[in-house]
Amino acid sequence: MEKAGIPTVTVYTPAMTEYMGQWQEFFGMPNLRTYVSTMPNRHTYQDLARAVVPKLVEGLTTPLTEKEKRGGTIPREERPRIAFTGTYEECLEFLEAEFIPVGTGAPQRRYTAGTSVTLPTPELVAKMLTGTSHSPDEVIGRMLPTGLEFTVEKWLSTL
Repeated sequence: MEKAGIPTVTVYTPAMTEYMGQWQEFFGMPNLRTYVSTMPNRHTYQDLARAVVPKLVEGLTTPLTEKEKRGGTIPREERPRIAFTGTYEECLEFLEAEFIPVGTGAPQRRYTAGTSVTLPTPELVAKMLTGTSHSPDEVIGRMLPTGLEFTVEKWLSTL
């Protein structure tokens, strides 16, 4: 709506702050009007409404600034190419570790659902890249809500 010049206000709880930032980044609108509010309960909803409603009215009736109309990006730190640290064996041990879900008594694998795992070492990823004519850094998709890009190399690393 902001890209069309129509003000909106998103209200969210503090627990959703990181998630909200990811959506703002994904849609290229880092200057969206937002209001962080506590979650109402039967004892606080009237006081909360008195605090939130004026902010919503102000946000919806005040024209957008030029900065709010503009898209943009939110700087993010570079993510490491290989996510695991430690020896290959330590990483496998971590991924294949079992836990007992509450109320079941039966052990399950937390991360692999019992499937075998081959970690994406730089050597194995390079070998897999020989099977495609695409560039390793070619973007082939985005993950919602973060907007993180999948490249041919990163996608092959997850197989």
